[in-house]
Amino acid sequence: MESAVRRGPDWARLPVIATAARLLCREFTLQNEYLRLENSILKEKVSGRIRFTDEERRSLAEAALAMG
Repeated sequence: MESAVRRGPDWARLPVIATAARLLCREFTLQNEYLRLENSILKEKVSGRIRFTDEERRSLAEAALAMG
């Protein structure tokens, strides 16, 4: 009876996965930087306090909780 050979990760594919992960991370970082800049510019253009509806507050809270 043959014993099952335990296989580890496919090391040949690992660099491809790591490269894809780095590219995605970089893309998300650039998107985040853009949105922060856009947010700060828009806040400068609005005078006074920005008021949110209950639904908007709920949406923002859900997004914040999802981020941790």
